Amino acid sequence: MLWDRLDFRQDFKTSSIYDNNRGIYYPETKRSIIFLAPHENVEDIISTAVHETIHSVIDDIDTDGELDEDIEHDIIRKIQWANYSISDDVSDEEAKLTRKFNRAFSKTQV
Repeated sequence: MLWDRLDFRQDFKTSSIYDNNRGIYYPETKRSIIFLAPHENVEDIISTAVHETIHSVIDDIDTDGELDEDIEHDIIRKIQWANYSISDDVSDEEAKLTRKFNRAFSKTQV
C-alpha cells in the first residue's frame, strides 16, 4: 500500500502564516501541511492534499534532484488534470518523469 512504502505524513491546520498558501511540502522531513482556511470546499481540500502527496512521490523518484519547482508543479498540474485533458505539449523530461511516477504509483496499489 502507498502509505506503507512512503515515510510521508500529512497534517491539516486551520490557519496559516503563509497568507493564501493552501499547502506546503517539506522534503527534508517528508511532511506536508494543508491549510484549511484558504479552501472553498472539501473537493478543494482534497485536491491540495493530492497535490502535496504527489510532491512526495516525485521527491522519491527524482533522486537526482534534476527538477526545479516550476517543472515539478507543471507535472503535478498535468497529472491532476489528466482525466480532463490530454496534452501533446509535454517535454521529454516531463514525459520521462510522468512514466516513472506512473510505474512507482502502480506498484503501490493493492
